[in-house]
Amino acid sequence: MTLAMPINMAFIGCGGMARHHLRRILASFPDTTVPVVCEPSATAYEESASLFAELGHEPRPGLDLFAPL
Repeated sequence: MTLAMPINMAFIGCGGMARHHLRRILASFPDTTVPVVCEPSATAYEESASLFAELGHEPRPGLDLFAPL
């Protein structure tokens, strides 16, 4: 599906359900980009980074909103 304009999305949380949606979005909507993800779990972030690479995308930087300032 081609959209009229590119869409940028951010994922807050990269658990199993988010990765399921991320896989479908990246595979089905080439005009959609995900410039950043937010995930406090290093394991969940690494799994989402692997998903980006698996689908031919550069892994996105991860933000941890729960990190101490």
